[in-house]
Amino acid sequence: MTRALGVDLSFNSLEVLNNKSLWISQRDKALNTKDLIQTTRIGISKAKNIKWRWYLKNSRSVSKRLKGDRKPNFK
Repeated sequence: MTRALGVDLSFNSLEVLNNKSLWISQRDKALNTKDLIQTTRIGISKAKNIKWRWYLKNSRSVSKRLKGDRKPNFK
């Protein structure tokens, strides 16, 4: 995701607040907890059981879904 957004190591020196390159803004629409999937991370050997990975249920860009969660079918 950082590559797609153009975020590289040059951002390491930025202040969290008061910078003109990167910021966090509020969403226009609230998320329902049923739309957010939480699962374990992929390809790690330590802390495999900790759920540190989230994705939107309706996202088609998820590399590996939670077992039983089908890829959305958009027309």
